[in-house]
Amino acid sequence: YRRLSREFSESKGTPREAKARSKLVHRYERTQNLKTELKNSIVNKAVMEHDVVVIEDLSLGHMRARAKGKTMIQSYNDASLGSIIDGLCRKSQKTQCSVVKVDPRNTSQLCSGCGAMVRKDLMVRVHRCPNCGFTADRDYNASLNIRDRGLAGNPSFALRRRITEPVNSA
Repeated sequence: YRRLSREFSESKGTPREAKARSKLVHRYERTQNLKTELKNSIVNKAVMEHDVVVIEDLSLGHMRARAKGKTMIQSYNDASLGSIIDGLCRKSQKTQCSVVKVDPRNTSQLCSGCGAMVRKDLMVRVHRCPNCGFTADRDYNASLNIRDRGLAGNPSFALRRRITEPVNSA
């Protein structure tokens, strides 16, 4: 993008302007098509391979409002979380998959092993519970909590958790 943008900017008012604009527009459209294809493949894979998809009920507008700087806002926009969530909900209506949204509050602070609140800054990337000794990546711990909240009340959940739960890593 940078090279094509620079070429386009430098060619303004010259005979090369139309060609430079065409190249830039083509690159932009191609990138957008690749992003759309990737989002669709993520959504399709999730609903075809799983009976239940559990996600956090994120407020994307609130996330953008709390973002620190344009770069972080652009990262949220590039991730296209809203369109992925919409795609999941839309696609799940056509399949046997159900989408469950859970409250994201404290998912990375709670210990998925024992349920104790273990406060940590965002910079701390490893969850270590002083109560039960469970140690895991912060995001993995949060994903277990999200899964537990979303599948609560499902009678087959206990069996499913025993089968899929990995051994604690020290």
